[in-house]
Amino acid sequence: MKIKTGIFDLGKTVIDYDWDRAVRILERCHGIDPKRVYGTILHNVAHEGLEGSLYNGNLSPNEFYRASLALFRRQGDSRSPEAPLPHMGEERFWEIFNTIFNPNPPMEKLILRLKKRGYRLVLLTNTCAPHLEFVKKTFRIIDRFDAIVASHEVSLAKPNPAIYALALKAARAKPEECFFVDDLSWNLTYPQTLGIKTFCYDLENHGALLEWMARERIL
Repeated sequence: MKIKTGIFDLGKTVIDYDWDRAVRILERCHGIDPKRVYGTILHNVAHEGLEGSLYNGNLSPNEFYRASLALFRRQGDSRSPEAPLPHMGEERFWEIFNTIFNPNPPMEKLILRLKKRGYRLVLLTNTCAPHLEFVKKTFRIIDRFDAIVASHEVSLAKPNPAIYALALKAARAKPEECFFVDDLSWNLTYPQTLGIKTFCYDLENHGALLEWMARERIL
């Protein structure tokens, strides 16, 4: 059956991200020890629970911001445990955490090629409102997508099977008429059982995706 629709992940697929950029700004501009950030925001069980709730839409951006600052305070500073946390407003907080995103030029070219060939394109992403709003305004390639299924808007996140049903609805196609590209293998397992063609993307090896698409007669 002919492929009609492409479904794409966002981070590390359509665009890149680098958490180190935000960490460096926090250290340089706010005096926050990187270990403090990695111990609370990026590699902390409590925060991962918050992050999941944010992406599922069960926690508002404001609630996430306040909870994250509370985690900073409880964690303390490895260099000076008694040092108070520098004041950081919510706008500044999200401004910093939106600096992580970078373009992925090879993928932008591919998206344009697929649109010219008439494919319907769907973005399927685990994200939050501040990130998605920033990405839409900053990366014009997002305009090429016909539909966006964002976890915080539908209260579901990959790899929950229910979110793939929503992606297929947005795709306006049968599973066997779709392909799905994601950088995380565990997000591909369930779509494979549905009959969706899948590819695990490596941002450092974009050529492998092109070769796969050629074999599958997508390009």
